[in-house]
Amino acid sequence: MKINFEENLQNALLKFGINFQKLDEQKRRYFCNAFTHSSYSNEHKNLESYQYLEFLGDSVLGFVVSDFIFDNYKNFGEGKATKLKSEIVDKNALGFLSKYYGFPNCLRTGKSAFANGKGIKSDSDLIESFIGACYKACGLKFTKEIIYHFIDKILKKFHNSINEHPKTKLQELVQSNWGCRPRYEDQALNNGKFESKVFINNNLYGEGIGQSKKESQTKAASDALKKMAKI
Repeated sequence: MKINFEENLQNALLKFGINFQKLDEQKRRYFCNAFTHSSYSNEHKNLESYQYLEFLGDSVLGFVVSDFIFDNYKNFGEGKATKLKSEIVDKNALGFLSKYYGFPNCLRTGKSAFANGKGIKSDSDLIESFIGACYKACGLKFTKEIIYHFIDKILKKFHNSINEHPKTKLQELVQSNWGCRPRYEDQALNNGKFESKVFINNNLYGEGIGQSKKESQTKAASDALKKMAKI
C-alpha cells in the first residue's frame, strides 16, 4: 500500500515538475498529508490528514485568484470580479481539476471511508490540500504558477458558460447602455416556487418563475433579454 501510494504520488507530482524523491523529509510529509484522508489517519495515529492543509490551500487559492482577476480584468467592478472568482473556485471546477490530474487515485483512505455507503469528501478538497502543500514545500512564487495553470484550464472549460449566463449578459448590456445595474424583486409563492421581476431604471423588463430564487431570476433575465432583442 505504501509503495503504491508513493508511486502514485510521485507520478502526480511530476506533472507539476515536483520530484517527490528529491524532496527533504518535511516537504515529503506535506505532500503525503495532502493526500491522506482522515479515515486513514485515524487508523494510523502518527499521520495527519489533508484537512489542515486544505484550510491553508483554500486561503492561498482565494488570494491568488483575487490577485489574478485584479491584474487581468481591470475593467471589472467588484460584483463581476466576485462572480468570476466564485466560478473559478467552485467545487465543480476544482473537482474537474482533481480528476483531470488523477488526484483521487492518489488518496489513501481507511476502512471507514465508505461506511454506511457514504463516499469520501469532494475531490475538490484535494486541489486545496495540494495547494497548501505546494505553498509550504515550494513557496508562494511556485504555487502561484501552478494556480495560474489551474485558472487557465478552468477558464477554457467553463468561462464560455459563465459569460453566456443570462444574468451576466443582461448586466453587461444594461451597464453598457444605461450605466446602471438590473434590479431584481423576488417573491415566494404559495406553491413553494419563487417569482422574480427584473427592473431597469424602475421599468419592468422581465419576469420568471422557478424552484429557487436563482432559477426565477435567471428566467426573468432571459425574459428581459428576449424583450430587449425585439426593441
